[in-house]
Amino acid sequence: MSNFLRHPFHLVDESPWPLLAAFRAMGLTSGLLKWFHYSEVGLFIVRLFILFLVSFQW
Repeated sequence: MSNFLRHPFHLVDESPWPLLAAFRAMGLTSGLLKWFHYSEVGLFIVRLFILFLVSFQW
């Protein structure tokens, strides 16, 4: 007999990646707004690249 309790379901470890991706997606929308309003695409490209890095966890 073991001394630990087995659960009938799988418990997953917590991960910071979904929260980071959500913040980066919010930043991406602000980059889109700046692109649409001021025709400056630089901020959008940078934030899209950062979201890509977070999405693939580099």
